[in-house]
Amino acid sequence: MKQIELDLERVHEKEWPPLIHKYIKHNHKQLEQDHINSLIERVWVTTEFPEIHIKHWDWLWKRYRPSHTITEPVRIYRGTGAFNKRAWSWTTDLDMAIWFAKRNFMFLEIALANTHPDIPAPAGQVLEGVMHPDGILFATDARDESEVVISGADHWIERPRVIQKTKEHPNGPGKGLAELLTKAKEKSKPT
Repeated sequence: MKQIELDLERVHEKEWPPLIHKYIKHNHKQLEQDHINSLIERVWVTTEFPEIHIKHWDWLWKRYRPSHTITEPVRIYRGTGAFNKRAWSWTTDLDMAIWFAKRNFMFLEIALANTHPDIPAPAGQVLEGVMHPDGILFATDARDESEVVISGADHWIERPRVIQKTKEHPNGPGKGLAELLTKAKEKSKPT
């Protein structure tokens, strides 16, 4: 097992992006491209909310791009909250994007219920656009999300637009979420 594999096992997944950034930066001359690609993909699909490590991902994406087989423009979707516009992760699956829009609405609703219960959460949004293959960093279905990671605004054939808004929760509110919202609202009521 390579040292990087051992190092990844020792730290929490949220620390993986800075760790592979440092590892690749200092060892890239001795590493095979396939190894670098597999590390990048593994860390990307394992890290929840990878955008918290923007500077590490920006460095990696500027130098390395795991291979993908997309050769034609592709219609992609993103389910997002009202404030999350820095977006690398998109999907080719509209239903998946709707699920993410609902999840982001739910997260924001819980956060606001705990901090500002008088402010309603803005709706989750589903964005749609068409990306040129040159703007695709890589594509993976490792998490069953039909994920397409894009490089940014330079390669849009059709710029993203909001096609749907939602104030629903994924798969309904569920008992756990309903309890969280009730507790948050009770906690924030003036006494």
